[in-house]
Amino acid sequence: MAVELMLDPYAFEEICRTSPQLEAALLRICEGIARRAMALAPYRNRARHWNTIKRQFEVRVARGEGLVVIEPSHRVRHALLLNYGFTDSSGKRHPGSHFLEAALREARSQ
Repeated sequence: MAVELMLDPYAFEEICRTSPQLEAALLRICEGIARRAMALAPYRNRARHWNTIKRQFEVRVARGEGLVVIEPSHRVRHALLLNYGFTDSSGKRHPGSHFLEAALREARSQ
């Protein structure tokens, strides 16, 4: 008697998505990206202020997905302006520093 075993290619997807090892690896990678973005972010000497960019990164890992959240507080909206650049009220253009893209490029190359 022969037995034929057919496996669904997605049979183990739920097990892999919820494994603690995967979540630990995602957490380590996302924390590295957030640390590098914080290091590359422009800053002033007022490092203790609640509004500094370095305080506006949050790492979330759940169900096999890792996120680096920028500015989780709705009161802060300046990190993306500093990343892409902006024009001030007098019309002067301030170029962006593109620190978020640089952090992602460095993580991708590793």
